[in-house]
Amino acid sequence: MKMKIVTIRRVSTKKQGDTGLGLEAQKTALDNYVASNDVEVIGEFTEVGSGRKKNRPVLDRAIALCKQEGATLVVAKLDRLGRRVSVISALLESNIELKFLDFPNSNRLMLHVLASIAEYESSLISGRVKMAIEVYKGNGGEWGKYGKQLAQKNKESAKAFAQTIGGKIAEAITRTRKPTFARIADKLNAQGVRTRTGKKFYPASVRNAMKHLGMSF
Repeated sequence: MKMKIVTIRRVSTKKQGDTGLGLEAQKTALDNYVASNDVEVIGEFTEVGSGRKKNRPVLDRAIALCKQEGATLVVAKLDRLGRRVSVISALLESNIELKFLDFPNSNRLMLHVLASIAEYESSLISGRVKMAIEVYKGNGGEWGKYGKQLAQKNKESAKAFAQTIGGKIAEAITRTRKPTFARIADKLNAQGVRTRTGKKFYPASVRNAMKHLGMSF
């Protein structure tokens, strides 16, 4: 009889949820686990929101299903489930079976330790971000407004630069058999072409430039 499992993925922001950023890597890890093990997926949950929140309705539903069906909750990464020790503690106390793919052999004590480390790292990151924002505001900056303006300015600058190298990208594509972003990046680097910031091209750099230009293979 196959082991029943429930999977859950999480990203921190709605923007990440809308774009799939972060979710796809977790899905790949979970899919690989399912493909290589004799298991039956009876539930798949996706949560969008901070892992530091106490109110986690999606997680609560996943736990309830595990209890109801005697299933194991499978998570791609420990820190994706939450960055609070209390979250892990509550899960352990719920008496459901847990499996974290990044720590497949972890026991209950180890999970507590790992959760403590994740929570500590989260507090450090949060503290640094808050300090930087306060310093910026203290110097007269408008945080929200400046961020939007800077993002728009960078986007316009990137598009303008992409137009200057559009011809070279097009030429590299026509001269490449079965072109890929990596192969085009290699050709641009070999020609001495550099990115807007003066660095060499990577597959992601080529993809972004082609997106600005509306180009495809």
